[in-house]
Amino acid sequence: MIRFVVVGIGLNVNMTKRDLPAEVRPKATSLLLETKKHYERAAVCGILLDNLEVYYRVLQERGVEEICRLWEDRARIRGIEMEVSQIDKTFRGTSEGIDRHGALLLRHRGKLIRVIAGDVNI
Repeated sequence: MIRFVVVGIGLNVNMTKRDLPAEVRPKATSLLLETKKHYERAAVCGILLDNLEVYYRVLQERGVEEICRLWEDRARIRGIEMEVSQIDKTFRGTSEGIDRHGALLLRHRGKLIRVIAGDVNI
């Protein structure tokens, strides 16, 4: 039985392109860059924590399958061609969703592989 989980989330709030390291500028963004508005970071953190609590309750009441279904619906990744880069290899294929353990299911060269970590490019 899992007793606890440690989750790390990186969220760029008021960063400009200049603030972002050069190597991630082509991929990274921030709330400021996307909305042209400045945000109070404590308020953003509060909203994030409130939403984590909502989904934790969904997990408790309806189970992991419902969390994965909601995740898939919001991410809109099913059927999307993508490339996943890991430290020593790269996979290119079509997303078939997320399994009950949170792994990305990628159809690569006719085989279904589970991707637990990596950089995704669409």
